[in-house]
Amino acid sequence: MKRKVFTILTLTVLAVLVLAVSPTSAATRRISLWSAELEAGKTAAVFTFRVWGDFDKFSGYILNSGNQTNLNCNLQDNGEVLICRMAKGVPGLAGKMVQVVVNGFSFDAVIETVPVCHPVYDWPNPPGGTPGPWENFGNYCTEKELEEGDFEVITTEDWGTWEYVFLNQGGFCGPDGSWNNYGKGFYFPGCIS
Repeated sequence: MKRKVFTILTLTVLAVLVLAVSPTSAATRRISLWSAELEAGKTAAVFTFRVWGDFDKFSGYILNSGNQTNLNCNLQDNGEVLICRMAKGVPGLAGKMVQVVVNGFSFDAVIETVPVCHPVYDWPNPPGGTPGPWENFGNYCTEKELEEGDFEVITTEDWGTWEYVFLNQGGFCGPDGSWNNYGKGFYFPGCIS
């Protein structure tokens, strides 16, 4: 009888050990969140994860104030890094705490901002001379989302501190309106005519 009990006990312990280290165990699959950042100049966030184990596919979403936004996830070449992008942008995510869920793994994350830099254009105005066309005086970087017509106080080495306006298409300016339009950037709001 003792032998029978001992054999059953031994087989039970062996079965538990085999199942505990089985390669199909959930413990061999893990996901860890590395970063949560807004895409530069956009309202959609990008989440970077470290992945261990075999997954057939990845799907996920974020919860922000009770609203769900799906994620598009792609495993990178080395198979250890997973990049998930929001399927659509959500204004005002910068600095907010959201819940991120990927393949059932849940994370809390604060959405970090990435500075976006834009050129600063002004027109040179030499003392006693004729003002020239728009000239790039450097870049100005900001973490906030910009909209057409937003003003920023910017300091340039040549002109000091002035207020500049953000435009998606720079203004045509100059005595005959022929100064080049350089596209998205900060422009001095005064126009020579």
